[in-house]
Amino acid sequence: MWRYGGELVEEQGGFVKIGHLTTDDINFTFRWGPGVIQSTVPTNTENLVLVLNGRAPEKISTAKQWIHYLKKYPRLKHTIIVLLGDEQCNNSWIVPYLRSNGGPIDAVFLVYDSTLVDDVEVFQWPLGVATYRGFPDYSKGQSIDLTSPRSHLCNFLGTVYHNSSRQVLVQILESPKLQDECIVRGRDKWTPLETEESLNFYINAISKSDLTLNPVGFNTECYRIYEALALGSIPVVENVVTHGSCDHTLPNAPLRLLKKYKAPLILVKNWRELHEVLLVESQRTLAQKVERRLAAVRWIVSVYYDVTIKETLNYGKATASSLSTGFVLYVVLSIVFYSVATYWRVLPWQSRKLLSTARRVMFVIAHPDDECMFFGPVIMNLSQRSDCEVYLLCLSKGNYDKEGGRRKKELWESCRILGIPDSNITLIMSTLLPDNPKVKWREDILSSLILHHVEALSIDTIITFDKHGVSNHANHCSLFYAMALLCIEKKLPKNCHAFALETTSILRKYSYLLDVPISYLMSSNNFVVSFQERATIKRAMQAHASQLLWFRHLYLFFSRYLFINSLQEIEILDLELDLELDDE
Repeated sequence: MWRYGGELVEEQGGFVKIGHLTTDDINFTFRWGPGVIQSTVPTNTENLVLVLNGRAPEKISTAKQWIHYLKKYPRLKHTIIVLLGDEQCNNSWIVPYLRSNGGPIDAVFLVYDSTLVDDVEVFQWPLGVATYRGFPDYSKGQSIDLTSPRSHLCNFLGTVYHNSSRQVLVQILESPKLQDECIVRGRDKWTPLETEESLNFYINAISKSDLTLNPVGFNTECYRIYEALALGSIPVVENVVTHGSCDHTLPNAPLRLLKKYKAPLILVKNWRELHEVLLVESQRTLAQKVERRLAAVRWIVSVYYDVTIKETLNYGKATASSLSTGFVLYVVLSIVFYSVATYWRVLPWQSRKLLSTARRVMFVIAHPDDECMFFGPVIMNLSQRSDCEVYLLCLSKGNYDKEGGRRKKELWESCRILGIPDSNITLIMSTLLPDNPKVKWREDILSSLILHHVEALSIDTIITFDKHGVSNHANHCSLFYAMALLCIEKKLPKNCHAFALETTSILRKYSYLLDVPISYLMSSNNFVVSFQERATIKRAMQAHASQLLWFRHLYLFFSRYLFINSLQEIEILDLELDLELDDE
């Protein structure tokens, strides 16, 4: 499959051959040889194409080992199988591994006219030439004489099975009229490999013949068809469906793919038609034969390439098209969902109890700007309630860049925009709590500070970061573990509840309002704001002029934290499990 477009370079003493190819802006790396085993696949592989053999029980067993090993590639997203299937199309063993059946395989490209082919998950793949038997690559400029007269009308070289159409063909070819017109060499038993002598005889016989005869074997499609085309000899193919499970219901069976791509073949229903075929061939001029030979070689080089790489790319493009359509539909859904969510605030199937009884809420943050960068939506929701008082406890002045004094003023201005009164803001300035993304603050110091303010202000609800701190900033994460310590030791007042802001993946974090449906699907405790309220949050962040570097402008545009906050109540049982897992 690689020969029509890519070169191979030997590595590891010839045990591995590697090739690289870029086509239609897609980069392929091909690895082949006895040194290629499951553990040699790069661990960072995301998209994998496996070429597997499924023609015999032992080959199927090896193929299954490769498929079972896929789960050990941590970054693998998509897997495609190119399968040399059974000649009688008995390939049902691959079906449980398809994605639609819960397996890891996105698509299978399968040789022969299998009934499994649905052009959705299973696609047909051309058999091609027998490279394993040493058939040369004539697409790379090797000399083929396509313009001189050829010494014979036809040839047949192959295994002659008892009571088969091949026996009938050989009897016809041995008749006195055809003995000198066709090259014939039969054998009683098939052998998988060629000697140098037998391979050269085979190539010479095809090269000297205008036609190459292809009686059916275990399958109508055979390597000889493609090899004859590569040498400019037109295949004469017995157009008969063989015994087995191959598709025989469609009008273009057998050889569906070759017929689809208009391969230059001559089709016969049986070999009694051969005399007429040879008669027509004998009447062709050399110019006509040369033109046809050139067409055959062009087909095998260009169209065969289309059938292989292009079919694979078409699958990729179809998948991309489906994904594009799905993405557009999801964008529309997100806009509609967001509109409904901002209108109703709390959707009918969501919990209406979250923070509904909260009267004195304290946000515990690490630095000035955390309040608007991360907690804006929930602060906006609560500060607009007449029955709720919002407080802010900031544990450092954000002096990492020696801008602490300026950042203190910016914090007060930001809070005014968000609706938090100046008297409700507390800023802790302690050398024990340095602003540093790599420094973990001591939980005992933090917990004492938090508990003091909870009791002094009669706080009934605390909101802070979860253990990932949205950005994995060590100061953010420390706040969660301080809250965890208070909860586990049961030091908080009985009527005081603690909540953590859920951290999302990086993709969700920067997915704009597209994360709104996902957030409502994955959490029941959400606070969403309108575009007007989001603009207020952005204005609050713009008050932190010292922090408005170029990348924060991107954050302000793309971040889902300016649209929605998802909270999770901090429960003792969950904390104990989390802490156990962290210890492990």
